[in-house]
Order: sequence, then C-alpha cells, then structure tokens
Amino acid sequence: AFHNRLFGRTPEQRARFRERVLAVTLDDMKRVAREWLKPDSASVAVVTSFENRDTAEKLGLEIQEL
Repeated sequence: AFHNRLFGRTPEQRARFRERVLAVTLDDMKRVAREWLKPDSASVAVVTSFENRDTAEKLGLEIQEL
C-alpha cells in the first residue's frame, strides 16, 4: 500500500494489474522462460553467513563479500 501511494497508483490501476497477473497461464510462463532464461548465461549465487565461509571455500565457490 505504501509503494502504491508513493507512486500514485490508483485503485483502478492496481485492480487492472492484479487482473493481468491472474490471467497469466502456465503456457505464458513457459514461453517467457524459454525466451529469457538461458542456461548458458545463467549465474548462481549462494548467500550465507560468515560462519559458513569455510564450507563454501571447500566447495570451490568464489567468495565475494558485500
């Protein structure tokens, strides 16, 4: 609700967006996945606590602290 008010979205806009989201089919999701989710350019990230650093390093994961 905060973001909707912040960006000036009307109840009508919100209802229209909800209707469009609920109208998405499994075939729509599969089509979008085929088009945009490319295994060759995929990335994998593991977010964990500092206590698990040794385990991550033993698995050969590159450590990046943010």
